[in-house]
Order: sequence, then C-alpha cells, then structure tokens
Amino acid sequence: MQLRSFGTPAARRLQSAFGYLKRIANGFSQHHCSVMACACSYCALLSVVPLLAVGISLFGFVLGNQLQVVDHAVGTIRNFVPIQPVFLKETLERAVHYRGTAGLLGGIGLVYGAHQTFMVMQPAMNLVWGVRENRKWWRRRVLAVTAAVVTLALLGADVGFTAMAAFELHSGFLSLRLAPISRVAFALLPLLTTTLLFSWLYSEIPSCQVSGEAAFRGAATASVLWELTKIGFAFFVAKYAGFESIYGPLSGLVILVIWVYYSMVILLLGVEVSADFQSRHKELE
Repeated sequence: MQLRSFGTPAARRLQSAFGYLKRIANGFSQHHCSVMACACSYCALLSVVPLLAVGISLFGFVLGNQLQVVDHAVGTIRNFVPIQPVFLKETLERAVHYRGTAGLLGGIGLVYGAHQTFMVMQPAMNLVWGVRENRKWWRRRVLAVTAAVVTLALLGADVGFTAMAAFELHSGFLSLRLAPISRVAFALLPLLTTTLLFSWLYSEIPSCQVSGEAAFRGAATASVLWELTKIGFAFFVAKYAGFESIYGPLSGLVILVIWVYYSMVILLLGVEVSADFQSRHKELE
C-alpha cells in the first residue's frame, strides 16, 4: 500500500528531481562523454603552456619587468588553474627566457591546440544531440578557429576577474570605492563570463539548431559546476600533499591533467542538460 506522503507536492518534486538526474546520468553514459572528454582534454592540454607563454610575454610587454610579472602571475593563475607553484614558476620563467621564440611559436601552438580542441568537441556534442555532421570541412575549421579565439578572449577575462576578485577579497583595496552590492556583482563576473562563453559554445558547436534557452540552461549548470570545481581543486591542492609523495616532480602535471579532464566532463555535462531540456520542451509542444 502506497504511503500518502509520496503523493505530497514535496515528494513529487523530489521524485521529479531524481528522475531528471537519472536521465542526465544515463545520457552521459550512453553518449560516452567520459571517453570524449579524454579526447578533448588531450587537445586542450596542448594549448595550456603556449597560453601561459604568450600571456606572460604580453603582460611583461605592457608592465615592463617580466620577471616581476611571473611572481604575480603564479599566485593569480593558481586561483584559476590548480598547478603546483614550483612547476608553474619554472614553466613561466622558461617562457620569459625564450620569449622571442616563445611569443611566435607559442601563439601558433596556442591557436593550433585550441583549434584542435574544438574540432574534437564538434563530434562529441553532435553525439549528445544525436545528429550527424553536415557542415563542410572548411566551415568546421573556421568555426573551430573562431571558437578558439572567443574562448581565449573570454577565459582571459575570466582569469582577470578571478584574480581581481581574489585580490579584493584579501586586500580590500576596492572596499572604499565599491558599494557592497557592487562588490558582490564584481565577484560574480567570473561566473557570468563563463556562462556567456558556454552559451555561445553550446549554440554554435553542434551541427543542429539549439535554442537560446536550452543553451543558457546548460551553460548556467556547467558554469556553476566549473566555478565550484576551481574552488574545490584549489582547496584540495592546498590541503592534500599525497600527490607529491606518489608522483614526485610530476605531481603538478598530474593535477593539471585531472583538472582539465574534469573541466571537459563538466562542459559535456552541460551539453546533456541543454539537449535534455530542448527535447523535453519539444515533447510538450
């Protein structure tokens, strides 16, 4: 005999939420998103070091002393990417030392690596949406390069907002200049920037028509999870030193690989949310 409590509005909402989560998890598994995230992560990792090299060269050109920029960049980047400080500083110092060559080769490597990342994302997202690729090869390449440029621009803004928010949190430099509500809005800029980026990717990368609302819902979900992942990884790296005892000098690289992989998992999870919302919306029409 069914209990009356299962017929209450709260119980129905709980059952609906459980069914939704189960549906998303089944779709994630059926579409092999874990495997596709590995492929995307491999290409994304190719662009990490070139990005750092180009970024340090540009900041050093603007600010003058590149070695001082490295010291400030180590703390800033670790708020965004969970890399061991020694590993990160050595990488950046080598980039500055060879900045003449690194500026050119790093830029080429960055665009190529990021471009390949979005070439892999196209079949991954098409698999989630259940559509075939019907665009010409040159249009796919142009879209991948465009996505790389847009992503690098918005992620650069996200890095800057994250660093500025962290600096304000610790120093209170802007406390006298911003009202409390404005400071909260300022701290939310990284989340808004990431949501904007993911919404654009979810709308443009798949080879099908994606509604703006569906793209936004998936983007909002992925953005919140991604920001929580950044915080969680930063706490994990600060509190847990087991990686260093197991992997030694490679611990920083291992943490970076894991972080990139889970970032791609979150990205594809957002695609599942978008596809599920759009399919359910069409069924109700």
